[in-house]
Amino acid sequence: MWNLKNMTDIEYKHLFEWRENSLKKRKRLFQVHPNMLFNCSVDEDKIYFCPTFGYQDTKLLAVESAGKTLPDPDYYVKRNGCYYYILEFVLSGKGYLYSDGQYYTLEKNNAYLLRPNSDHIYFSDQNDPYEKIWFNFYCGSIEPFLQTLQNDRTVFKNVSCADKFLELYNMLLECNTRDYGKDYGQIYSPSNYNGIYLNVVKTLFDILFCLTNDNIEQTPQSIEHTLKNILDSSIYQKINLQDIARSLLVTQQTLNYKFKKAYGITPYQYYSDLKIEESKKLLLSGLYSLDNISEKLCFPDAFYFSNVFKQKTGMRPSAFVKAHGKPATNLN
Repeated sequence: MWNLKNMTDIEYKHLFEWRENSLKKRKRLFQVHPNMLFNCSVDEDKIYFCPTFGYQDTKLLAVESAGKTLPDPDYYVKRNGCYYYILEFVLSGKGYLYSDGQYYTLEKNNAYLLRPNSDHIYFSDQNDPYEKIWFNFYCGSIEPFLQTLQNDRTVFKNVSCADKFLELYNMLLECNTRDYGKDYGQIYSPSNYNGIYLNVVKTLFDILFCLTNDNIEQTPQSIEHTLKNILDSSIYQKINLQDIARSLLVTQQTLNYKFKKAYGITPYQYYSDLKIEESKKLLLSGLYSLDNISEKLCFPDAFYFSNVFKQKTGMRPSAFVKAHGKPATNLN
């Protein structure tokens, strides 16, 4: 019917349509809510931790649920958007994935990461259904972390950190066995770094490093270089160094020290310099007022921006524009 090794997008599309229709005919698909269809084995091991709603904006890690999917030829999941990240690792067998316009064949030692609000479908191969470990979680600091690793991939082939996935799964399974999962705050309270929370966070970030290294063959970046990449890509955003330090599993003091040692200035000074350099381009374009520029670059107000600009350049924004032969009439 299909050449499963080298399928075209059209062949993938037909396979996905056939699988959904065949499950519907056999009444094996269930509508969990308007945005989700699924069929999964009653033998699937599931671990529940926190509610689906209420944690999607958290900066720290919050595990919604985790589990192990046992081989089931009728396993099928279809979501039109979801509130959390989905990280899965294939232990054996084969499956298929559609995510945001792309089709993938999944095999042993493949992993995939689905972002919040993504549309996706995944299901097992009927002849060789996969067994996989999965984690559903919230974490506001994950995306900037992935950006610094230049990691926008969905599927990762030939992953070498199977032991880390199993370690994370067993860690969460132990929590659930101890009934910690009934009290989200017991494990995942930001102040409870003496418990299992820190180990869960560290293992997850180890996995993300591993996925990136395996697929683009680069070594993990130092935390100061990671911070520099975050700052470089966040000129038009408001950032919090304490949140970034927490996501990198160091104190803000350590992050400041390592950054200044590597680059000669503090992260705040570096970030401020970036914004002032960008503001020069905006000023000379003649398209923006001081209020517009201060808002775009996340300064508290135009007065504060003007003072910082003078401190960095020795002149007010209007004087800078005039010095470059441009009219300053649009700055008001």
